[in-house]
Amino acid sequence: MANINGDNTSEILNGTNDADNIDANGGNDTVNGFGGNDTIFGDGGNDLLFGGDGDDSINGGDGQDTIDGGAGADFIDGRGGDDIVSYANSDEGVRIGLNFGVGTGGHAEGDRLDNIDGFIGSDFNDRLDVNANRSNLFFDGGDGFDSLFLNEFQDLRNDTLLNFERIVIADSTSGRVGFDIKSDQLADLEEINVRSFSGDVDLFFDMENGVNADLSGINFTGFDRNDTIRVQGENDADFIVGSTQNDRIEARSGNDTVDGGDGDDTIFGGNGDDILIGGAGADELNGGDNRDTVSYADSAERVIVSLNRGIGVGGDAEGDTFSGIDGFIGSAFNDRLRLEEDRNNVGLDGGDGFDTLELREFQEFRNDTISGFEDILINDSTSGRKGFNINSSQLDDIERIRINNGSGDTAVDIAIVMDGADVDLSQIEFIGFTDNDIIRVIGESDRDVMIGSTGNDSLDGGSGNDDLSGLEGDDRLEGDNGKDTLNGGEGDDSLFGGDNDDLLIGGEGADILNGGSGEDVADYSASDAAVAVNIAARTASGGHAEGDQISGIDGIIGSAFGDTLDGDGRANQFFGEDGNDSITGGSGDDTIRGGNGNDSLIGGNDQDEISGGEGDDRLIGDAGNDVLDGGDGNDLFLGGTGNDIQIGGNGNDFFFGGAGLDIHIGGNGFDVVSYRNETSAITLNMKAPNSGVGAADGDSFFDIEVIEGSDFNDLFIGDSQNTIFRSGTGADTVDGGAGIDTADYIGSDEGVEIDMREGTQSGGDAQGDVLLNIENVSGSNLNDEISGDQQDNRLRGRDGNDRLNGRDGDDFLEGGEGRDTITGGEGDDTIIGDEGNDIVAGNTGEDVIDLGAGNDRAVWRNGDGSDTVDGGDGYDTQMVHLAEDAANLVTISADGDRTAFERTNLGNFTLDLDVEQLDINGGTGNDVINGATAALNIEVEGREGDDTITGGSGDDTFLGGEGNDVLSGRDGADTLDGGAGDDNLLGGAGDDVLNGGAGRDVVRGGSGDDRLIASEGVDFLRGGSGSDTFVFDDANLFDDGARVARVTDFDSGEDVLDLSGLSDDLVFIGNGNFSGTAGEIQQVIGNTGTVLNIDLDGDGQSDGNIRLDGAGISLTTDDFLF
Repeated sequence: MANINGDNTSEILNGTNDADNIDANGGNDTVNGFGGNDTIFGDGGNDLLFGGDGDDSINGGDGQDTIDGGAGADFIDGRGGDDIVSYANSDEGVRIGLNFGVGTGGHAEGDRLDNIDGFIGSDFNDRLDVNANRSNLFFDGGDGFDSLFLNEFQDLRNDTLLNFERIVIADSTSGRVGFDIKSDQLADLEEINVRSFSGDVDLFFDMENGVNADLSGINFTGFDRNDTIRVQGENDADFIVGSTQNDRIEARSGNDTVDGGDGDDTIFGGNGDDILIGGAGADELNGGDNRDTVSYADSAERVIVSLNRGIGVGGDAEGDTFSGIDGFIGSAFNDRLRLEEDRNNVGLDGGDGFDTLELREFQEFRNDTISGFEDILINDSTSGRKGFNINSSQLDDIERIRINNGSGDTAVDIAIVMDGADVDLSQIEFIGFTDNDIIRVIGESDRDVMIGSTGNDSLDGGSGNDDLSGLEGDDRLEGDNGKDTLNGGEGDDSLFGGDNDDLLIGGEGADILNGGSGEDVADYSASDAAVAVNIAARTASGGHAEGDQISGIDGIIGSAFGDTLDGDGRANQFFGEDGNDSITGGSGDDTIRGGNGNDSLIGGNDQDEISGGEGDDRLIGDAGNDVLDGGDGNDLFLGGTGNDIQIGGNGNDFFFGGAGLDIHIGGNGFDVVSYRNETSAITLNMKAPNSGVGAADGDSFFDIEVIEGSDFNDLFIGDSQNTIFRSGTGADTVDGGAGIDTADYIGSDEGVEIDMREGTQSGGDAQGDVLLNIENVSGSNLNDEISGDQQDNRLRGRDGNDRLNGRDGDDFLEGGEGRDTITGGEGDDTIIGDEGNDIVAGNTGEDVIDLGAGNDRAVWRNGDGSDTVDGGDGYDTQMVHLAEDAANLVTISADGDRTAFERTNLGNFTLDLDVEQLDINGGTGNDVINGATAALNIEVEGREGDDTITGGSGDDTFLGGEGNDVLSGRDGADTLDGGAGDDNLLGGAGDDVLNGGAGRDVVRGGSGDDRLIASEGVDFLRGGSGSDTFVFDDANLFDDGARVARVTDFDSGEDVLDLSGLSDDLVFIGNGNFSGTAGEIQQVIGNTGTVLNIDLDGDGQSDGNIRLDGAGISLTTDDFLF
């Protein structure tokens, strides 16, 4: 046992495990009694007193002490100050009767308490009973599910209440009993229970400390309809959620949000802009002062609310009454809100669903916020004009506006005032409107976008650059100030542009288009047909312009069709768009854009800017210094008088500059500047433009390919550019200058004869011309004769049967249509035959020849260069003349793309596969010509010498000529003629015709159905496989009666002997004897063959013999062809 005395400082005093006496004296002390039955005095100061185990006696003394008796039956007396008993260390839940001073359970078992003002529970399920009203108490239930039992009246608003999950109100007295509590004491509360009551309960929640009151999470049990749950807010912006009982909630001042929850609640919003949510049940909603809103956002069904009458039905509104309510928030279903008088600065939100806002009498909504309403119903049975004003931003969700005017005497005037949001009335369905009803849209000072309805709209853009669209109906559109776009749409519309530069689109119907001041444009680009508009005459017709009245219009945008547009004396703007348009600017500095299509554009007087766009356009500047831009396409320019700038752009353009200092810019394509319409000769000096004469004086040229002269004696002086000069009729002098220049006679009505080397020009337009520094010549479309010089010339014949000769130089020769004769001359030439049956000779040099269409003939002579020949269309022939006095060795081979012709003693050339036939004339030597791999038809005349000629896969024709020749046809249906000499012929594959000619020949057919012709001399014939025909058609074969033609492989029944050329009276007599009748054929069958004896003159003697090798061959009449 220890006696421990503290001093007056704050200290820690520890006892023993015996029964100690501890006096802490002054200071904020901490005392631990530990074991034993201790006696502890806290005395002054705010002490922490722990009894520990044992039955302790603890006296807190003065100050605010916290006392934990520990285990054992303790006596705890707080004495002076607000003292707290703590069971935080208890190992079980405790129950404390604070007013009776007793405790049970856990460390509270057997405890007696006195002068205790506060409680701290254990970690288990504790119960604290408070029977009398106390103030400034501290109750902390700790962990676990803790219960606070209250009896009689209890005002807990000045107490600290923490960690109690349940409050039980238990009082058996009669009458109304109240319990007051603060909102911040609700944090852990899960249940409020009323039991053992004979009277009524008035439960009062007081909002304090800025903590919202949310009773929705509390389970109220034991309450009946006579019990009252009241919530009183602060003067700030409160958020209050009621219980499932019948709540009375007073939000007081501030912008509050109050949700009554279930039950028949009474809600007072007080001062401020409040949102009141009655929830389920028949609620009384009193908004109080300011602008208050009722919300049914959580309703599970649609609601119907009449704010003016103060009643609601359906869903959460069923049985509700209202007063002082200005705004409305609907449910997620199809709600209906009725308003019967004007309201101001309120919010009306229909929420989700298809909601209806029903209006009666005059309504001004411009200061309100309206959203979520899809349907507006104007329901008024009174007579007279009724107005409804609304802002454009309030139209976002509206899908239809209906009128139900009862007696029909009501006229509706809807005014939509722009407030920064665009207006699109086309998205709204207007039902019940008549011609007496008016829909007006009034713009603001900024840019407005307005889209009208299908009715008769009045759209006023006000100042700013506005975009107004009337759509259907007879609309009135006013742009006022600003650069406006007015689109009337369908109907007979009236468009007034007002000040500044406006765009007016009348659309369909007979419209009034008044541009007002500024440069205004009427737009017909959407017209479904061509329009004709004359600004000066103020007339319009066709397409969307039909019936239009125009005034104050300075420009026109045409349709996609062929429009006719005419200006006036002012500076007009025209945009033709698509179609073949005709546009005339008239006087004034006009801007004309033709757009797509083949347009005719006339600027008129003054300085115009004309652009053709795509298409083959006709641009006429007329008087004035004009700028003409053709754009894409083959355009025609007529500059007129004045200093014009003409820009061709893409395409083959044609320029007539006219009088003035003109600038011609050709651009891409083949461009021509022409002076052929001039009435006097011109002098055109491209080096010094200002030294010219006539219309060409001062003209400049850029990217111009052709310059065309007048019909007089012109002088042309070129520069370093490559220019084509068409001098025209007259004795002209053309000096091309430093470039690669061309004299072109395409317009001549007679053929021309030009010799560039000799410097002579005659015939047609060339008569009397002088050509200097000209490298190329193009002829007329008639029969021309053009010869080059030592330079690299480009000669073009065009139509007609022309004769072209390149002479020296690497020339480019093009015959054109007609039967042309083209000679390359020396140099590596390129020759194109084009259409017609042409004769082309490359001559020396490595020439490239394209014969083109027609059945053409390319000629190569001994000594010519190595050429490449492309036959093109038609059946073309390459004629080759080999060396006369040499033995030529020729190899013709094909690689799939072209055929190569190789001569060992000369140069080589190649033939493209489009050459169908190769003709070769051999010389006097022993030529070897090998075309084994060639795919074309080869025709060879060997002439003198012992020639060896081999064909390829084509249908070849070989004539051996003199000498002992070897001819081999190989593939194809070949024709082989040995000519004079002892020849050896082999047809090869295919149905060949073989004629040995004079001499002792060996003729073999090879495979195929061949025709073998015996000639003079003793021939050796072998048909090979196939059905062959052996021809003996010349009586001279047997002129001495001793010659024998031999067939080595005759197949009776398969092959045929053709003797029809010997006589018309031939007859086969078989093995019989001659009878003295002319034409008898006798067969003598031997062991090694059969001999046919032929008596041609009837003297009974054989005039000639045909021997058929092979034993036992017996013929019949069917083996002969007579």
